[in-house]
Amino acid sequence: MSGRRYLISWILMLFFVVGTVPAMTACGSLGGTDETKSDEDDDDGKKKKKKKKKKKKKDDDEEEEEEEDDGKKVDNDDTGDKPTDVPPAPDPLPSPTPVAVPKGNPLAGAVYKGIRSTNLEVPVPADWKEFSKGLYTGFTSPDGKVAIAFTTVTYRGEVTGRIQDIERKLGITNDKITKQSDTKIGPNKLNAHIVDATCSFHGKPGKLAYVVVQQKGGKRTLVLVIYASENDAKKEYDETAHAAILNLR
Repeated sequence: MSGRRYLISWILMLFFVVGTVPAMTACGSLGGTDETKSDEDDDDGKKKKKKKKKKKKKDDDEEEEEEEDDGKKVDNDDTGDKPTDVPPAPDPLPSPTPVAVPKGNPLAGAVYKGIRSTNLEVPVPADWKEFSKGLYTGFTSPDGKVAIAFTTVTYRGEVTGRIQDIERKLGITNDKITKQSDTKIGPNKLNAHIVDATCSFHGKPGKLAYVVVQQKGGKRTLVLVIYASENDAKKEYDETAHAAILNLR
């Protein structure tokens, strides 16, 4: 009986062992397959990542090349502003003809200019300052101590009123006539009546002269010239003013 139990125990043990081996083998196979597939999947994932990186790098390189090409196109584009050629400077306008005078003449460097509303010209000395006051035009010496003014009158009877007006504008007072004379002046020998006087100019003792000139061609309108100078004005300025009046043309 005990031997039978012993045999039965061995048979059961044999069955247990036989049933366990395939199961263990099967478990081993499953385990191996999963690991292999996992490794393959990892390898495939790595390969895919590498491919993606390569593709991305390729795309980035292509974009950079396109940007460089665009930059080159912009650089080579001719639509940008180009420096234009600078036009040559225009020829200077011809300046008035200087007065032809011998060397040392007080009118050296003077320029003839027309007297407004007349056909006469007067030599304006170099460096003298021109001015315009209503009906009057003229010029003053650089230091302002000598002045010459011009205006027109239709009749000789208007001369006195016009003189009084210009005296107020130039600051001339206390005029006293010392001499009057008729003469011809300028290269065209114009008829002129000259009145010399003393005065106060800018509140200082001075000299005064009025010159009534007949225009060229016998025109009815007369030209009135007024000269005023302070007594302490430079002699050269007085001489220049006298020369300008005597060279009306």
